[in-house]
Amino acid sequence: MNDPVTVGVLSLHVSKESKAILNAVDDLGHDTEWLRTENISVEIDDGEVALEPDVDIIVNRLLLSKEEQPAEALGLATMLDRLRPMLNHPTETMTAMHKFASATALAEAGVPVPNALLALSKDRLNDRLDEYGDEVVYKTAIGTHGGGTWKIDADGQVNPMVGSRQAFLQQYLEHDAERHSDLRVYTVGGRVVGAMNRYAPEGEWRTNVALGGDVEDATGDLSREVREMATRAADVVGLDYAGVDIIEGEDGYYVLEVNPTAGFKGLFQATGRSPAPHIAQLAIEQAGGEVAEEKVYELSATLDDSTPSCTPRVASETPTEPVVVGYIEEVVVAGTKGQKTVMAKSDTGATRTSIDARLAAEIGTGPIKDIVKIKSGSLKSGRSRPVVDLVVGIGGTQHTVTASVEDRGHMDYPILLGRDILQHYHVDVRRRAEDDDLWRIGFGALVGMFVMIPYLVFIYPVHFGVLYPDWMLAEVVDPEPCVGERGDDRSRSETIRVYPFCPSPPPAGAGPFLVEPLGFTGEVQPVRSDHAVVHLQHREGVTDRADLDPQKPAARRREVCDELGPAPDIL
Repeated sequence: MNDPVTVGVLSLHVSKESKAILNAVDDLGHDTEWLRTENISVEIDDGEVALEPDVDIIVNRLLLSKEEQPAEALGLATMLDRLRPMLNHPTETMTAMHKFASATALAEAGVPVPNALLALSKDRLNDRLDEYGDEVVYKTAIGTHGGGTWKIDADGQVNPMVGSRQAFLQQYLEHDAERHSDLRVYTVGGRVVGAMNRYAPEGEWRTNVALGGDVEDATGDLSREVREMATRAADVVGLDYAGVDIIEGEDGYYVLEVNPTAGFKGLFQATGRSPAPHIAQLAIEQAGGEVAEEKVYELSATLDDSTPSCTPRVASETPTEPVVVGYIEEVVVAGTKGQKTVMAKSDTGATRTSIDARLAAEIGTGPIKDIVKIKSGSLKSGRSRPVVDLVVGIGGTQHTVTASVEDRGHMDYPILLGRDILQHYHVDVRRRAEDDDLWRIGFGALVGMFVMIPYLVFIYPVHFGVLYPDWMLAEVVDPEPCVGERGDDRSRSETIRVYPFCPSPPPAGAGPFLVEPLGFTGEVQPVRSDHAVVHLQHREGVTDRADLDPQKPAARRREVCDELGPAPDIL
């Protein structure tokens, strides 16, 4: 037997698949290196390039589809590809990752794919929507585990972008109306090493194992046509190993996707066989090493995803700090109609993220995937809520989650972040995204103080108290809301003081005024010389009206508000 070769697995994240490949290489009698953030370095010295740790070949397992901006990771892989042989070269991996790019390559090569349309113009995309039948698949060009994929009606409206991702239309194919299914075929080095039927879970049309789909062994039942289609698809895209998704339509089979980093769990569950030893064998042999075929078959009966012996050691003095999010955090939510930046509240007690129904309609989430029971403190049986796919961006990282839709109009924040997103972060309850806004307000108030103190001390009393005695500083306790509702944190009684910043009686439409508590602005609507109504606008759009007539009871103040009609839009 030749000397052992060293196989490196390029994977900056911790995954069972990367571990399984490294352990398989070890078990086959060869050396391993896990190429990660902790140990990769490339040095150029007098024209000589040195890679550390040194390897003979690299297995590319970078999850580019989970990167918000994959160019950096793609550049890293491209650099390493120039230094050492690599399985799944970066350019070909990028083609596979972009679902429409791979569909284009397959169609050009004569491999059957569903009809599809990618357009950068919203009008062009929607003008062609009804050509794809009553139901259409709408998906982002880059996405994993079924995220960023919707089935929509042909009479809907879509955008060419979902968040920062391009999106396209695809023909919906189905051969079993009762339960949607497809095939996942694993190919390594031009050979099929396993296959499974994937069935969508109840109430779902997507078959991804990550979404709870069922699987069954299909390796022995694959027709020659399907085997050749799978290996041909991987070859056309240019992948050394892949998971090829194939669906049966009314007139034959079609390739849906070619996955460069397909997971192993579902296949092992269905077949009792792991692709990892086959990928290890391909890498070893391409690097000039030797492998016993019977040993590969023996190892494929286990999925060893224990921690590999080559795992880089992390220095204890430099622990990896989790990304921190605040109790209140700015997020970008995206759907089929567009995206919007909003404030969200973190709730580690909530299993699932939730979105306000109006915001969900505005950005185009859906269709409704299921109706689930949400625990409620007031109802033992809980509340039934529809759930939809939602793309949430936090600090440049996108998460696709199944969010519940509810009426949050009476609450301060239209998004509640649950553990499905917060599990990836450390929550600092002392931090609020509004803190920066409050700091700017405070700084502005400080500057304004130096400007306004002379005016208030020397000029304001003359203007306001002498020239216009009928207008006075008014205090209103617990002002009655006339339009909208207050959020929970403003339902208590409060004193609102309005300070007119003008040297004359405030006319209709005057303002804005500084209103306490901070976060409100006001506009005055005179009623008579000693009575006015101030329309209050909170930064989140909740509009209250405070009647500045402390002589009247709250009930009468509410009547005055009703008589005045709707509050005007301000700011």
